[in-house]
Amino acid sequence: LQKGPPALSGKTITYGTAGFRANADMLECVMFRVGVVAALRSLQTHKMVGVMVTASHNPAADNGSKIVDQDGGMLVHEWEVFATRLANSTDEADMSSTIDSFYPDFNSQAAGGSATVVLGRDTRVSSPKLAELVKQGILTCGAKVVDLGIVTTPQVHWAVLRANQKGDGQVPPLQGYYEEHAQALKVLLGSKQTNVKFHVDCANGVGAKAVEEMNKTLSEHSIGFSLVPFNVGDGDPELLNEGCGAEHVQKSRKLPSGVPASGGNDKFASFDGDADRVVVWYKKDSNLVLLDGDKIAALFSVYLCHLLDASKLKLSLGIVQTAYANGSSTSFMSSVLAKHKENVTGEVSCVATGVKHLHHQALHYDIGVYFEANGHGTVIFSDSARSKIEERSRGGDAAAQTLHAFASLINPAIGDALSDLLAVMVVLEVEGISLEQWAGYYEDLPSIMTKVLVKDRNAIKTTKDEQRVTEPKELQDAVDAAVSKVEQGRCFVRPSGTEDCVRVYA
Repeated sequence: LQKGPPALSGKTITYGTAGFRANADMLECVMFRVGVVAALRSLQTHKMVGVMVTASHNPAADNGSKIVDQDGGMLVHEWEVFATRLANSTDEADMSSTIDSFYPDFNSQAAGGSATVVLGRDTRVSSPKLAELVKQGILTCGAKVVDLGIVTTPQVHWAVLRANQKGDGQVPPLQGYYEEHAQALKVLLGSKQTNVKFHVDCANGVGAKAVEEMNKTLSEHSIGFSLVPFNVGDGDPELLNEGCGAEHVQKSRKLPSGVPASGGNDKFASFDGDADRVVVWYKKDSNLVLLDGDKIAALFSVYLCHLLDASKLKLSLGIVQTAYANGSSTSFMSSVLAKHKENVTGEVSCVATGVKHLHHQALHYDIGVYFEANGHGTVIFSDSARSKIEERSRGGDAAAQTLHAFASLINPAIGDALSDLLAVMVVLEVEGISLEQWAGYYEDLPSIMTKVLVKDRNAIKTTKDEQRVTEPKELQDAVDAAVSKVEQGRCFVRPSGTEDCVRVYA
């Protein structure tokens, strides 16, 4: 531990849903300690884990890290707490004490155990140096490092998941990621001849490289899908997320920079900087028509209901949202499930803000669909559901075979912009749905998000799903009074997880 950089001075940092994230200049000691945490987690689980060096949709001057757990998902909560404590330890002695109290078996397990960490990074100027510090932390604990270099965040999740499923101690070549998608698309498209093109705003981030490789694989398999990238970085890392990408498009509802000249029927998608979010859009009279994460969830849910109807598999389908989901999307998806209740046991559920809450809830269903409006989400098939689908597929059931291929196309570990976009493309193509028809599924109710600065955000308590204030009661009474005056009105107030303010959605 004496090899690590000096501790943070006068500052604290917290591991949250997005991992550690801050200005790159304050992250040197944090990254070394992230490497230590990842190595210890691998040692404890006897499985590979991963680390991605990225700050996702943040400005280029920021950076951060996400630890990928042994199941390919996000780090479990108790290890998030440990990571925060270790990152804020004041010196080597404090670090050793923190490790001893959290992981008393470290020395005995380290003597006879082995650990491996899969490492990836994005295109930021600071990422090579910070990734090297992560590597030093890993090696300090006697663990091995498999360095993937510049990759998307979902590809690190995929590599960890597939390596541990295979269990031979080897990380599969990244080409396997692209091949999996191509093989699934071939089944889903069947003999259908396609010529589908999407312009992809890569936010000047790692998505550009992934799109290029995906195009090569699609071409090799004669699949008529084409992804035309723009905002690809062009050698200037400072352009990352600057006026472009999924965050910009979804929040501002404005066209990103660098939009190519195109025809009136062209289709567009925007990734975020580390390619774990995607939103779809098209231009209408020079304006942007957004198809956000809620709309993607709606598209997938309708498609899955049709397949479950046809297969008669009697599987449960859960659609998971947060309180930020537009009320129209909730009503639409509830009506879809009601129409298919004979063959689909389904519900729309609401959980607290944060991808980890959505993912955890989605695991309660045979098939769980979750997306945040910002475009981060995926579809999860339980092991039981996969077994039933595979058994029916082997019997020649066409709908079950399609479900099996769709499950193979989607990244089950985490939201993946590339996987999700390909899934959108194939559903639109095989179902014969235009972007305009998809946009017409429902019309968003008008809404606004804002924040109010307060002295103590902890004075406000909410229900578990954050839709109602429990303390102070008077605040919820005032909200209820305001909402009662508006038809289909809805409002919630929740304390911020990162700053002394409350967030208001109405």
